[in-house]
Amino acid sequence: MVKPRLRRTSPVYLTIPIREEHISPPLSAFEDCCSFSPTSSRHVSGIFMSPSPSPQPIEMATRPPTLTEILLDVSPPPWTLSAFMAYLSQNHCMETLEFTLDSQRYAAFYDQLAAENPPSQESNARVCGLWDKLMEVYIVPCAPREVNIPARVRDRLLSLPSGPAAPHPAELEEAG
Repeated sequence: MVKPRLRRTSPVYLTIPIREEHISPPLSAFEDCCSFSPTSSRHVSGIFMSPSPSPQPIEMATRPPTLTEILLDVSPPPWTLSAFMAYLSQNHCMETLEFTLDSQRYAAFYDQLAAENPPSQESNARVCGLWDKLMEVYIVPCAPREVNIPARVRDRLLSLPSGPAAPHPAELEEAG
């Protein structure tokens, strides 16, 4: 009689662990600022801050989601925000997402300042400080979370004065 052979398990390096990793939300350069809830109706600056109606499931099945839908976390798997963040983290480019989100926050603060009539010196100084923070964290060469942008765009952004009035958020469009 033939002795049955036991099947050996696969080596560990060939197995794919199935686990849900916790991905923390992207960091913001503005974390040290007080909380803010945008009241602006500006479409561009509020696009990532307030959820829009979720696309219909049939519509989602026929087309990939937009970046906005992914950032609002209304897209189905495998296009979830956490999957997108895991991808960016794995490819060492989370700073791009963080810069995009912080640029949107800056635009919302700027819009809030623009809505004040007349703008207070305190609000103006705050928005100018946020611009400086964006430049310091993402744009200046060797910054902690420097984004990969063309030198001409970086130099143009760094040449913009941050006072007495803060630069318009449209100045960031070419960078993000």
